[in-house]
Amino acid sequence: MEENAASKLGYDPREKLLILHADDVGMCHSVNAATFERLSDGSVSSASIMAPCPWALEAAEFFKENKGFDVGAHSTLTSEWRFYRWRPLTAGSTLLDELGYLPRSSKEVAAKASASDVLAELDGQVEWLKARDVELSHLDTHMGAVYTRADLLKAYLQVAERHGLLPMVPRLTPELAEAARAQGLPVEELSGTVEEVPFKLDLLVASVPGRSLDERIKAFKAALRSLKPGSVSQVIVHLGLDTDELRYIIGERYVDRVLDYMVVGSSDVKAEIEKLGIRLIGWRDVAEALK
Repeated sequence: MEENAASKLGYDPREKLLILHADDVGMCHSVNAATFERLSDGSVSSASIMAPCPWALEAAEFFKENKGFDVGAHSTLTSEWRFYRWRPLTAGSTLLDELGYLPRSSKEVAAKASASDVLAELDGQVEWLKARDVELSHLDTHMGAVYTRADLLKAYLQVAERHGLLPMVPRLTPELAEAARAQGLPVEELSGTVEEVPFKLDLLVASVPGRSLDERIKAFKAALRSLKPGSVSQVIVHLGLDTDELRYIIGERYVDRVLDYMVVGSSDVKAEIEKLGIRLIGWRDVAEALK
């Protein structure tokens, strides 16, 4: 029988391995507090920090003092909110919009950013976190910006290799390729580079839909039921507490982060994870297994 991803990592080949991952740590205090709580109660198994953001210092301090938690660098090349913005850590002029901030969209990054500026910025973000004694396990990407051009993806992978970090790269399944094309991503240009990456996720769920708590829980449970035995998957959540800070930054869609925070902490979801025999792991577990 062909060896599957779980068995390659030393797990039972029938196991369903899941990285339940919290994005955007460091964005603001609400996101930080929600993520710290869900890491501490075991509801999520991984997180990543946006080094250029205003509350990254609080995040770095938390992970410096809590080294048992799995955390990566969330490669940040965009700054999407209307009034709450951040700038790059390096001086790359192709990473700036007309106001001197990182651009609002991945599409703008694709149109303007040079690969050399992207490489320097992502390297700078990792160095900033390491200088604050954050023990990083992996490198992932905010808003998928590094997937908008093949040369940007190569820069991202180069930074990961330089720092001994696992890059978050999903397997390019037909379903994922179709979704990527629908977003205007250059799938054919990216495919060769993706195939060269030694470890790839079998499944990546970038967000879970649902406008109410019941809808979100139902969709989340459906995502859990889609996991295959022997697979290594990642479901991404964006956590936040119901605070004025979060409302003012995001507007009415702040509720999406509050719902994710409630969903992963719900007894219903925890029971479903146990019922399906899903094992929560982090990127650090993957890295140690690959060694």
